[in-house]
Amino acid sequence: MSARRSALAAALCAACANTADDAPPRVTLDAAAPPVDGGGACEAGGPSAQFRAQVAPPDDMRPGERAAVSVTFDNCSGARWTAGAYELVARPGTVSPWGVARVALPHDVAPGERVTIAFAVQAPIAPGAYRFAWALSRDGAETFQEFTPEVTVQVRSSASCALAGPVARFRTQAPPPRFVGQREPVRGTVTFANCGTATWTREAGFALVPAVPDGRWRWGVTRVELPRDVPSGAEVTVPIEGTTPDAAGVTPWAWSVAQGEGRIGEASPAVDVVVSPRYDCARGGPAARFLDQHQPSEMDPAQTAAVDLTFANCSDAVWDSTYRLQSVAPAVAGRWGVGAVPLPLPVAPGFRATASFRITAPRDAGAHAYRWAVARGDVALPDPSPSRTITVRLGPGPCEARPVPGGITDPYGWRIHPIYGDWRLHTGIDFAGRWNVTEIVACRAGVVVQAGWRGSYGNAIELAHGGGMTTLYAHQNRFADGIAVGATVSAGQVIGIVGTTGASTGAHLHFEVRLDGTPVDPAPYL
Repeated sequence: MSARRSALAAALCAACANTADDAPPRVTLDAAAPPVDGGGACEAGGPSAQFRAQVAPPDDMRPGERAAVSVTFDNCSGARWTAGAYELVARPGTVSPWGVARVALPHDVAPGERVTIAFAVQAPIAPGAYRFAWALSRDGAETFQEFTPEVTVQVRSSASCALAGPVARFRTQAPPPRFVGQREPVRGTVTFANCGTATWTREAGFALVPAVPDGRWRWGVTRVELPRDVPSGAEVTVPIEGTTPDAAGVTPWAWSVAQGEGRIGEASPAVDVVVSPRYDCARGGPAARFLDQHQPSEMDPAQTAAVDLTFANCSDAVWDSTYRLQSVAPAVAGRWGVGAVPLPLPVAPGFRATASFRITAPRDAGAHAYRWAVARGDVALPDPSPSRTITVRLGPGPCEARPVPGGITDPYGWRIHPIYGDWRLHTGIDFAGRWNVTEIVACRAGVVVQAGWRGSYGNAIELAHGGGMTTLYAHQNRFADGIAVGATVSAGQVIGIVGTTGASTGAHLHFEVRLDGTPVDPAPYL
């Protein structure tokens, strides 16, 4: 194998190091595959999607076993592949038994670019030979005619008790349906083989217990007695009855045999069950039915607010990761500070889902249109939310002066704190400056409402500008003459000198903008 193809194989294998089995995944390379860092290299006259590499599951898998896989294509279509409209699907003529039927692109792919789509598969519960092959499609209809090489994976049942292995061996299970309602009774069965020397009896403390590693067991039953004694070499099928949880979410279904308080042997494969509220779609109506929404009627410029939207799926398809909520009000794409909003869970026909997220008001005052719909790709489904307006109140405008002349060294947003080492919101913007040299100026005219020591901010000044807007200038070495609470300052007036007081790793200015006491991203005001 050439050095270039060796590099590609190594990169793909690294992405799949977490497979559930020790057997390495199979790596398939197109003979014409260029190096990973060389981008796409389309063959003239070839198909629109040209296969480059594939990491397939291992040759042999156990029922329910998981594996990380990936496929790589070059975009040779001359058109941009958008993440919403283009997706990976099971090769035509095959049925995907792998727990996923289609996979969205991780990002948009420009003409001539290469994309690697990594995802996880789960082997079927029933033993047998299963085909693994994929192709790219657009809007679930048109398929670009170059497929991944078809491989066959043998799903094998647990080894015979005649061979060495655990004392309790999983055979098969019939879990509840993938989609269930809240607070509903559910049933399933799990079959285990007794490959130990002792008979499993109730008197000896044998039973079935949940086998969920992270403790997310919420089925209302934590121990199930065996229906009969199970001698060595025999199998037992245990019926399990439970109740779905009150809260919507993904709840795993997995069991193991236990003696007393300790589990023995292998567990059944975890199967994720989606719990969500049901909706009666019997009445005629659109495929996506709007039910409810909550949003403020008024906001300040750049203010953030929590909102939610509820839709019911009355179509004949599951709303998976290719479906989003998107703004459909005229000419306001991205105006509310968020693009397409992912659904919190997959939504099956006859179920509903509520998406909660935050919006950011535009900077310009006035009444702004607010309306959302369920969309697949760039196509919005019928029945959007009612047309509403949110009034952005007249408030202070952008800064009239840059607080310091230095460049930005750390923007607003979530980060690992450089001193405390935890994940927290950086509530302002850091500007570079020289200790005891660089002057700090007021970004707008205002009144000093605080000037002094402020905990981790060190020496800090806060100015009020009206309309609920304040600005904060932290870590100063010293304040300018005349700066005290109640003093009035003008835009561009020197108020202090850059320092490194408080929780600081070096000389800089930490600058915040606050609306009604809540820090917001200062970038739109600069």
